[in-house]
Parts: sequence; structure tokens; C-alpha cells
Amino acid sequence: MVEPSQTGEPERLQAYLTEQLDEQIVDTALLEAGLNRIFRVATADNPRAYILRQPDEGRDGAGFVDVHTEHAVLSRLEPTDVPAPTPVHYCDDASVLGTPFSIMEYAPGEPIGWDESLPVGYRTRSARDRVGQLLIDRLATLHSTNPERFDTVCDDVSLREQVDRTIGQLEAATSATTHDPVVLWRVADWLQETVPEQAEPRLVHGDYKPDNVLFRWVGRPTVAAILDWETATLLDPRTELGYFLFYWREPGDPTPDIDTVCERHPAVAADIRDRERAGFWPFTKAAGSPGRRMLVRRWEQATGTSYEHDRFYRAFGAVMLATVWEQLYATALERGETTTDPEREAHIEYVAALADAIRRGRLPLSV
Repeated sequence: MVEPSQTGEPERLQAYLTEQLDEQIVDTALLEAGLNRIFRVATADNPRAYILRQPDEGRDGAGFVDVHTEHAVLSRLEPTDVPAPTPVHYCDDASVLGTPFSIMEYAPGEPIGWDESLPVGYRTRSARDRVGQLLIDRLATLHSTNPERFDTVCDDVSLREQVDRTIGQLEAATSATTHDPVVLWRVADWLQETVPEQAEPRLVHGDYKPDNVLFRWVGRPTVAAILDWETATLLDPRTELGYFLFYWREPGDPTPDIDTVCERHPAVAADIRDRERAGFWPFTKAAGSPGRRMLVRRWEQATGTSYEHDRFYRAFGAVMLATVWEQLYATALERGETTTDPEREAHIEYVAALADAIRRGRLPLSV
């Protein structure tokens, strides 16, 4: 894949974008390289006019949509109340950058990064309450959008199919890593045995969490946009709510059985205990943040859908996360970036411990 900021290609890209967007493009700069290569695109009077997204080969796996579908989803979201980047151009001309890419308007704002606290000035009970309500309300807005807008661009996946697909991906990844997360298999077996009757499929983002949501931190916090739509699909929306709630640790949560994980991986035991103490996003465990039960009530009231089978959906959310991490581990091994990695394995097993605690009713929806 071509990196215009490193290979002398910026002139070709800039000329192409100038013609297609009908304004002078003066610069492109690589901002991030992961599942997607993300570039800032500058015009003469706006250094952050557009964002270019070009998938990496790691995004070719099951569960991801191609960039054309992602662009089409954003186009269909534009007239809705869902805050998302505005798409402006899709390119499948290989002569420009080698592979397809999408251009969208730059959305100002900042996400809440993994392990990060809220910005200075927003570390209050009222601000945490506001952020929690914004996150669940925007998720409910997404799940209330008419799914027929997306039925020609998104796959309609049954809950059973999603469960089987995820566990199949986990099996493939662990075959590559030779990692054997015993507790995770126990949860996976239980999920396949207890798939509930699904709710009506809705558009789901597929990876909805605080670091995929841009906030404007001016006055009262507001949501500027939901980012990264490469996992969008039509699915039981309770699957996405459960995934979101899995991350949402709260004060008073019982500690799962992490002693075994720490004994197996002593070099990273302190990191695992710190993760359990702080949560995935520390603000969710601080005073003032709404609890999971309150988040569910707001979602139910806004969507008209009842959130039943909580243990199933939150445990499945944990398994989905563990599967992604196992796949990233397998990719790193394949590329020669790492050998057997106790740190990766420890964090996957920590997620498995949380999933098992949810399955057994030891980490209830409300505490």
C-alpha cells in the first residue's frame, strides 16, 4: 500500500483530490497507521479540511466491511440524527494510491482514549453523568434509525450466525497463536448453548465505545461524531448494547477471579490488577457516572426495545473483544512482529475472567 507522505506520491494525490473536490489541496499527512491509514488533507485556507481513510490489509478479515460499504453507510447516515463524519468522495482508482479510499469532512472533537480520564475541567460528578448520558443516548439514536435505509449496503446477520462466526474466528486465531484460553472456551460453549430469541435487527456500529466517539469539550460536553464504521452491520441491537455495557465498569463491581491469570503471567500481574482497579475507562468507576442499570433504562425508553438476557449479551461482548485481541496477536505473529507474548495472553485471559464472572452471575448488571 502506498503512503503518500513517504513515497513522493503526494503530488499525484493532491492533483486528484483538487480535481475531484473542486478546491486546491495543498498538503496530505499521515496521522495514523493501523487497521486504516488515516491522512489529514489540507486546503489553502483550512489545514484540517478533510480526512482520508484507506484500509490496511489487516482489515480484510471477517467482520469488517470494505471501504466502499463504509462510505455508503456514512452517506445513508447523513440525513439522520446520528452524528457521523460527512462523506465527500470515494475512490477505487488504483493509480492514485494503489487501493480504494474514502474522503470525509474533518470532524472537530476529541475521543476519550483507553485508560484516559475526562479532560481537566470535566472531572466532576455532573460532567461524568452528562458524558454517560450522551454516550447511551447517541447509541440509542443509532439503534432507532430505520434499518431499511441500510439493507442494500449492510449484511443482515442473525444473532446465532454472529455468535458462531465470532467463535469460529476465535478458534482460527488461537490455532495460529497456540494460545489456549480455557476459561474463554467455557464461556464460548455456554453462549452457543444459550442464544436467545433475537430482537429486530437494527444498524449497529460494531465497535461502539468512548474512544470511537468524538466529543466537543466547550461548555457542556457534546458529541461531534461517531467514528470508524468499518464493522457496521444489521444485527440484534442488544448485542451492541451488551458490548458497550461490558466496558462500563462501575463502583462496587465485584472483582472477578484474576488470581489465576496473575499467577500464570507474573510479569504483567500488576498491569492486570491495575486494569481491574481502574476499569477500561476510569471515569465510569468514578462517582457521578451513571450505572449500567440506568444506562439500560435510557436505552430502552429511547429505542422501545427491551434489554433482556443481560448475562448473555455482556458475556458475548467480552468474547467479541477477546476474539479481536486474539486476531491481532495472530497477525503480529504472522508478520514477525512478536513471538509468544505473555502480555497479550494475560489481557485476553483477564477479559475471559470478566466474561466468566458475568456468565456465572457474579458481575451483575447492577451492584
